[in-house]
Amino acid sequence: MRLNKTFIFLVCLALMTSMAWGLSHQTGKVQSTNVSQILDTRTYLDKNKLLAFIYNDGNFCYDNANVLGKTDGLYFPRGSKKTVIYASGLWVGAKVDGTTRMAVAEFSSEFVPGPMANGTYQDDQASFRVYKINRGDDANNNSDYANWPANQGAPVDDLGNPALLGDQMCWTVFNDADPAKHRNTAASTAPLGVEIQESAFAFGRSGALGQVIFLKFLIINKGGNTLEDTYVSLWCDPDLGGASDDLVGCDTSLSLGYCYNDAGSDNTYGTAPPAVGFDFFQGPIVESDNPNDSAKFRGEWIQGYRNLPMTSFNRYINGTDPHSYSESYNYMQGLEPTGEPLVDNNGDTTTYFFAGDPVTGTGWLDGNSADRRFMMSSGPFTMEPDDTQEVVAAICVGQGANRLSSITALRTVDLQAQTVFDQNFDIPSPPPTPTVYTRGYDGKIDLVWTDSSINYVQDYRASLGQFYCFEGYNIYQAESPTGPWTRVATYDYEPSVMQRVFEDTVGANIVVCNEDSTSCDTIARPWDFTKIYQDVANPAKGGSERIIQQAGTNSGLVHHLSFSTSFLDGGPIINNRPYYFAVAPYAVDVDKVTSEDSFFVGQNFEGFISEPLENVLVPVTAIGKSSGAVFIDTAQHVSGPSQGMAIVEYLNYTDTTADDYEVVFDTTETDGSVVWDLKKNGAVVLEDQSNQGGGYDYEIYNGLMVRVMGPDPDIAPPADASNGGVIETATADGTIDPDNVFWSWNSTGEYYVSSDVPGSGY
Repeated sequence: MRLNKTFIFLVCLALMTSMAWGLSHQTGKVQSTNVSQILDTRTYLDKNKLLAFIYNDGNFCYDNANVLGKTDGLYFPRGSKKTVIYASGLWVGAKVDGTTRMAVAEFSSEFVPGPMANGTYQDDQASFRVYKINRGDDANNNSDYANWPANQGAPVDDLGNPALLGDQMCWTVFNDADPAKHRNTAASTAPLGVEIQESAFAFGRSGALGQVIFLKFLIINKGGNTLEDTYVSLWCDPDLGGASDDLVGCDTSLSLGYCYNDAGSDNTYGTAPPAVGFDFFQGPIVESDNPNDSAKFRGEWIQGYRNLPMTSFNRYINGTDPHSYSESYNYMQGLEPTGEPLVDNNGDTTTYFFAGDPVTGTGWLDGNSADRRFMMSSGPFTMEPDDTQEVVAAICVGQGANRLSSITALRTVDLQAQTVFDQNFDIPSPPPTPTVYTRGYDGKIDLVWTDSSINYVQDYRASLGQFYCFEGYNIYQAESPTGPWTRVATYDYEPSVMQRVFEDTVGANIVVCNEDSTSCDTIARPWDFTKIYQDVANPAKGGSERIIQQAGTNSGLVHHLSFSTSFLDGGPIINNRPYYFAVAPYAVDVDKVTSEDSFFVGQNFEGFISEPLENVLVPVTAIGKSSGAVFIDTAQHVSGPSQGMAIVEYLNYTDTTADDYEVVFDTTETDGSVVWDLKKNGAVVLEDQSNQGGGYDYEIYNGLMVRVMGPDPDIAPPADASNGGVIETATADGTIDPDNVFWSWNSTGEYYVSSDVPGSGY
């Protein structure tokens, strides 16, 4: 049935301008002019606090194309001009019939894009590039997802869809089979004949995991030669802020190689420079002398084998780079470039440069800071033709109150990354970040964000004993796009609403058992998560402390915030001045109910001890303008007796085109409830919309949010009444028939009175 209640409006447009910012250019590095014809230099991971360039030739954390205005390739924090790595790359060295062969990615690269075919390289193709996918992508919203190169070796799931690791992943494949590319002075040998499939991925977290990028290399010997005494290395030119004050070291217990700052203030990071490092979580697999050992390979454990750790850590200073394959291969083995054994400060032979502890000041430590490079390697192992090896590593960044506490923070980050690896990367992700729209008025700012986080649930009890549900939004303001961020508001579910939304999914109760499951209790699941505490490492204090990670208010969810004063200083919003905000959704673990999960002070319950999942902060810029700079229209009511309204919110002018739109009501065939369609030039673009609550959680089409609302939750004035809205429904003789009271169709579900037919007061 068509109700013949229509609103119509015409979209108006205004031309908007945009701004772009550039980063300063750093000079002094040697760059190669011999680049592949289709070298992908513009793809990067940017899901968490790090931004890392990923190339299709074995280089990573390198921006030789100056995409962001400087050739450094790893930015921390993301969105800033600060960088911790200038360039990194993968190296492979081996013996073929007793002769050393190398393939290195060190500024220039001896790898070429694409997989091997028939034992050799292929000519460049447009498809030999870096592919980038995100959690929630599909073939409709991401061409890389739609064109996923499974024929090149890209991983797929059981349904043939892209097999995503983390919340964002870059995948590419390259090989060293082109003899003409082997011209780097650090190698320049005949090709090894290896193909390498690389997955680089990250989790969108705001905690320690938000400072980690994982790297997975699948190395396949497709060249037909047996590769003996093979080593694989992660090479790095760190440039931690300023390049000239770097020191390096390694932690052999963690298979961690790292760079930290010398004493004094760094010219980029000041007195609190971070530390950056690489970790081998899974080295090459080799047969073990102990049959009870087991090794991890492609997510499975194989008995009688073991994974090699970091077997050497070497360093050299800019200007003493290796100038031959023999020097490079010696470095990979943990030797001096001449092939002499490496001797530490105690006169002992080792393969690990600077394996002391700078935090405690013990052991063999780096000194006389300079522009360092370091190389961490794992080997030796043998690869027969068609053999495959898998190496899993990570790039980690830690930042404390000073240069040494940053090393402690780096180790903490590394340990958390290790836990994620141990779980095969199968961990909950935070709710998806909403799209945030900003609008500037005269002395006032509007923020509107989408409801993409609502109804988020991730059940991972089988592996981690966790059950995460979306709880609310945190609103942040900062003095710059990179922070520091101040949480200025939280909007979270009321407990009863959260229970109603998620109870059918997660269940009303939890069964809690003892260790041997001989005794179990059924406990009602909590729904009030006002305070979430977490025990976190505090490198500055040398221990951990219990802090509030999330502080809700049970306010109820909103998707719109309008304000005329800055939250940071309380001053008025000044027109034409940029203000920086972020809206971060967070989820809570609703399985936290036992005494171990609860925090009491005396007899008073303070909150739950848990790890809330908050997504990374994505900055948006809002600028106050004159009132005429923002459009908000009320649609014209052209037919039907409706007393509701349709307000048109212009959220993104660049997506909006000048067209005629209509809102037309209808009823569903199932239960007769009222829905509405949005039509553009007569064609339906939003169909069967039930939202009539008046909030800001409507669907957005072409930059427009059409907020369809029923009448105010009051007594609706009758069509024939000139004074007031109350009419007679009963007399002393009894009820008037027909009844003039009807049930509201809008979200309030209240009663109204009208002299017209039931429903006309809508």
